[in-house]
Parts: sequence; C-alpha cells; structure tokens
Amino acid sequence: MRSSAKSEMPVALLSLKRMIGKGGTDVDDIAQKITALSRSNSTLLSRRLRSHLLEAIETDVDIDFRAKTDDLISFYSYVEIGFITGSISSSDTLFVGPVLEVLTAPPVRRFYETFYPVALPGPLRLRLERRPVMASVKSDVLSQLNARN
Repeated sequence: MRSSAKSEMPVALLSLKRMIGKGGTDVDDIAQKITALSRSNSTLLSRRLRSHLLEAIETDVDIDFRAKTDDLISFYSYVEIGFITGSISSSDTLFVGPVLEVLTAPPVRRFYETFYPVALPGPLRLRLERRPVMASVKSDVLSQLNARN
C-alpha cells in the first residue's frame, strides 16, 4: 500500500515516522544533519558518535544528537523489519539514497556496528545496496521477534 504521490513513501513508513516524531525526533531532520556533517566535517561526526567508553559524553548538544541518532537507527531497524515481514516491498525504494548515505557513513557504521551493535541496520544497508542479505540473518531476526511475543 502506498501513500500519496507527493510523499512517495509507503504508509507504514509514514506511520513509523509519526510514531518516532511523537517522541520528539524528526528522523528526516537528524538524517539531514548526519549527512551534512558526513559531507563537510566527518571529524565532528566521529566525535559526536564516539564510544562513551573512550570519552564521556557530557555536552547537551552531543547528548541530544546521539539520542536522535539512536531514534534514527531505531527507525531504520523498523524499516528492515518491514522488509522482512513484507509490510514494505522492494518497490518502496524512493528513500534509498538518503538512507544509504546515513548508513554507509563511516562514523555512523562504527556507531551501530561496533560501539553499540544493533542487528538490523546492517542488513537494511545490504538490502538497499542490492547486496545479498543472508537468510540466517532473516531467520535470526524473526526468531528474536517471535520470542518476544
């Protein structure tokens, strides 16, 4: 099911964006900020997304940025669940470019793969790059979801 031609985003994704937005995070806004930093000042992006074990996260700006980045990574995880469950189809890919730009930025990848491992953004990145997503990843994720219900 698709939303209006204007937004060109599936209804499921728009609903997720609204849900996360109720918590105070505009996923489009933080994605744009990450993309801009990645393009212009990756050193600052790396610093903001560093491990707290390397250096304490103390400024309000860094704390807010990281919280919103966490929300964005959660949103991308929900997107991958949508693909896995069939709620989002492979034809719903008009958002691919901006998502890939965020998920492939080295500081962001370190954040969700190394410092604070999250299972689903990696498979989403692979899917959007049109690379194979291992079947075992899909079954592991579905098993974890079923175990929680």
